[in-house]
Amino acid sequence: MHYLCLAFFAFIFAHTPVSADSQTASSALSASPAILETVLKTNEATTTSVTLQNNTNFPLPIKGSVSAFLATEDIPEHAKDTYNASRWFTLEPADFILQPNEVKKIQVTINTPKNAEPGGHYATLYFRPLIPQEAVSAGGAISLARIGVLAMMIVPGDTTESLSASPVKAPSWSSFGPVKFWSTLTNHGTLHLLPNSTLTVKNMWGIKVAEIKSPPTLVLPQTTKEHNLTWDLRFGFGPYTATLTTIYGTDQTPLVSEPVTTWLIPWPIILSIFVLLTFIYKIFIVNRRRLVLALRVLRGQYELPETIQKNTRHHPNLHPRAQSPHKSPKHGGRRPRR
Repeated sequence: MHYLCLAFFAFIFAHTPVSADSQTASSALSASPAILETVLKTNEATTTSVTLQNNTNFPLPIKGSVSAFLATEDIPEHAKDTYNASRWFTLEPADFILQPNEVKKIQVTINTPKNAEPGGHYATLYFRPLIPQEAVSAGGAISLARIGVLAMMIVPGDTTESLSASPVKAPSWSSFGPVKFWSTLTNHGTLHLLPNSTLTVKNMWGIKVAEIKSPPTLVLPQTTKEHNLTWDLRFGFGPYTATLTTIYGTDQTPLVSEPVTTWLIPWPIILSIFVLLTFIYKIFIVNRRRLVLALRVLRGQYELPETIQKNTRHHPNLHPRAQSPHKSPKHGGRRPRR
């Protein structure tokens, strides 16, 4: 009878357009918490809950299910069972109707198998509205897509926490910032980790000029994750050395990378300064005599050659080539030999 009621609601909504006002949230459903993290009991079932809310002004038939966790990282074949603990879950209720703006708590029961290996196990809880997207009028802004809750469980026992980081890399040189640094984190243990990283940058004199902290990064067991950091620097010059420090685990184990060097060479600015200095050298050094002469002319301290020639006609002694009357112009005053 319960399933017939859900089918009836799905049929009615599929053939009746539902209007949505502009104030309605973009997602028809919301779930809390988004990540369900718990330590399981080995001898009995573990009970927890997820809270759902209908953000629309019309009833929503909901179907709940549990599936394997789909990681974006590559998972080795021997660890795939770790990410498919869906058979451990029971949802109560799994199929129900949420009235407009109703908030409902869904009980989640996790039955741990006796042969479960100690460490992290994962699954995803999905809640899907049984109304096609086409049933919502075109003017609405409601998304009827399913929502997921990540379940991260820990089976007590002999667990290990082990993380390694690849050497930090950076571009050999850059004109301007920002400067990007990248590395990878590999989880060799059996528990998921949330490491915190700090990138310390020093200049050529060994003075710390920047300290970049990254938010905690989730690294799942037996996976490798890219770890990127950005130094928001607009301008700099010279070599800079960066060191990445990563702290992980319950014991706050530190990982310190080898320093990496990157150069900042703002060649457009350097080229502009070179062109400016060349222009100044050409004007003030190479053409210095002409510049001094022009300044003297402007100040009236220099007479032009035409004026000098006119004055020498009236004053022969002022002519620069005036010669002594006792000297011959050809023989320098000497009598030629016969």
